[in-house]
Amino acid sequence: MELILQDEKGDRIHASIDKFTIKYFRDKIYDHGLYQMKYFVIAPYHSKFKSNSHKHKLTSTQSTIVTEIEDSSFHMDVFKLRSFEEVEIQHKIDEN
Repeated sequence: MELILQDEKGDRIHASIDKFTIKYFRDKIYDHGLYQMKYFVIAPYHSKFKSNSHKHKLTSTQSTIVTEIEDSSFHMDVFKLRSFEEVEIQHKIDEN
């Protein structure tokens, strides 16, 4: 599972959950959810296709704890979704 996580400051980091640990998170993580995460691994982010400009990525392990939380001060409208037509015209897309 590949994710983009954002903190309260708006900073984003790519995250991944491998096929061996996905069973621990499958019923805990949903799109547009707000979560507190503890005990994960941070490593350099080397990928041909980067989802953001952060130089590191977060990887979950069997020890990672994920708890859903509610915080009305956290802005959930941070993504700028685009139509397929806009994506096809790549010169209009911000690479970040």
